[in-house]
Amino acid sequence: FDNLQEGEAYIRSIEREKIVLIVSGGYGREIVPRIHDLIQVNCIYVYCYDKARHEEWSTDFSKIRSIITKRRQLIDEITEDQKIRNLTEDTVPMSILNRTAVAKETTAKDISKEMGSILWFQLLIDVLLRMTHTNDAKTELIQTWRENYMGNSSELRIIEEFESQFKRDKAVWWYTR
Repeated sequence: FDNLQEGEAYIRSIEREKIVLIVSGGYGREIVPRIHDLIQVNCIYVYCYDKARHEEWSTDFSKIRSIITKRRQLIDEITEDQKIRNLTEDTVPMSILNRTAVAKETTAKDISKEMGSILWFQLLIDVLLRMTHTNDAKTELIQTWRENYMGNSSELRIIEEFESQFKRDKAVWWYTR
């Protein structure tokens, strides 16, 4: 956007997506303070000619990933950060300790038990992520679903969508859908 107000209005209008914002140094100094705390703003890259000039003001904003002067570096950083986001986007949130249990002075034995459950869950996720998956397994799963949901048109539509659009990196999304 060439107009800051239009750009800000557009960013504020987005509700269900995450924004990776690339902004020039001059515009960044003006717009970043106004949009930084918006939930839809995932991260910000300042692309400019004078890195030193913009480093001082940018340190106040945690969503600024970096100040970049070279186009290739900008592309490389965004690509690497996106790979990380893709890996973490589908992770299952979990807390290490239950807050009420801590407030009740949980014993070390109880904490160890809870930590064991967490470790087991993380190992399960790791095994599932490392498993090799074949198209035969996917085909067999889809066939089983079709048999189980025969006559249920809404479920069969979802199965068709799954069959045509499933990607391994979105498995958790499909599971929780």
